[in-house]
Amino acid sequence: MADRRFLKPARPGLRVRDPDHGGALLPAEGAMCNWSTYWYRRVADGDVVEAPAPAEDQAVPAEAASESATSKGRRSRGSPDSP
Repeated sequence: MADRRFLKPARPGLRVRDPDHGGALLPAEGAMCNWSTYWYRRVADGDVVEAPAPAEDQAVPAEAASESATSKGRRSRGSPDSP
C-alpha cells in the first residue's frame, strides 16, 4: 500500500494541483494524497503542509443528522399526531 498523507494548501487562497485527480485543485480543507516526489517538492517549496487528518467518527452523515433531528421531538408534517 502506498504511503498516504493528509495535505492542505499552506496559505488561504493558494491553488495547488493534485496530479492523482487529473490536475484538480487540492481542497482548501485538505485531502489524503499519495505521497510522491511531487508532494515532497510542494512541501519543500512551502506550497502545502502536512496536517493531522480529521477523525472519521467526527463526520456526521446526512442520514444520521436527519435521524437525530426527528429523535429530538420534532415531527414531520403530515404525521398523525401533528397539530
